[in-house]
Amino acid sequence: MSDQSAYVTNEIIAGLKHDHVVVRSWSLPGLFSPGGTPIDVLLKEVDGSDFAAFVFGPDDKIASRKAKYFVPRDNVVFELGLFMGRLSRERALVVMQHKSSVKIPTDLLGVEAITYVTKSPPDLATSIQTVCHDLRKIITRLGPR
Repeated sequence: MSDQSAYVTNEIIAGLKHDHVVVRSWSLPGLFSPGGTPIDVLLKEVDGSDFAAFVFGPDDKIASRKAKYFVPRDNVVFELGLFMGRLSRERALVVMQHKSSVKIPTDLLGVEAITYVTKSPPDLATSIQTVCHDLRKIITRLGPR
């Protein structure tokens, strides 16, 4: 996870801390333990979740058709697909910067992301409040599984 994606994730956690939701970040220690199998951990997490939000940030750089792009981490894209398959598309959500140059897989181009607008990191905390507001609306509308 890039510094920017980690910062966005932490701001979402902070923005929802007074809501009646449990937010877990994959970057927290202890989720993936030595000797464990990541896919088994993820399946356990998806079965215990009502919603999931995945931050698509400029984490990696790839070359495709003679052009270079920033892309989200492969595991984040995989995990989104896993959660979409188990929870449903409307419960597995993408969060990304508005008008981001991050290249996402073409199969996901029709997925409406929750977006935020910011020009600099000090602005990010304020910008993420709109993401938290949108997440609250979705959680309220759909409720627990």
